[in-house]
Amino acid sequence: MKYHFFILGAIFLLVISAYFGVWNFDFVYDDYRHMVGNQSIRELTPVTKFFTEPSTFTGVTMSFVWRPVAAFAQAVSWQIFGMQSGWYHTVNLLLHLINVGLVYWLVFLLTKKAFLAGLTSVFFGIHPALTEAVSWISSQNTLLFSLFFLV
Repeated sequence: MKYHFFILGAIFLLVISAYFGVWNFDFVYDDYRHMVGNQSIRELTPVTKFFTEPSTFTGVTMSFVWRPVAAFAQAVSWQIFGMQSGWYHTVNLLLHLINVGLVYWLVFLLTKKAFLAGLTSVFFGIHPALTEAVSWISSQNTLLFSLFFLV
């Protein structure tokens, strides 16, 4: 059991080094529409708006993208962090690390092989396909989906 924590610790350090400095990033691309310019997330009340109005996620009235849990998470983050983009990036990195740990445990539970679980979670953790999800604040919905799916 002890070696799992050692393996996960090493994996986490590797993933953090791959995304080192992400907390220094500013808002980019869709972050301006989804976070900075989105008036729907400025207030948490009424909470029902996140689950009944598709425009809360993007801030655009005629939105075809509706992600109520992600919109609510954005609103909670806005209440805590405001315009401090570094904190949003840090939260995304923490969510990604949790997902890396969940991938490790899932593969280990399925195979009972720590090496295979470690290798899989390393590939998951540093694969370039996930860079957008970790680096763009507005892509936090991908990390949240992965979290709920893996749990």
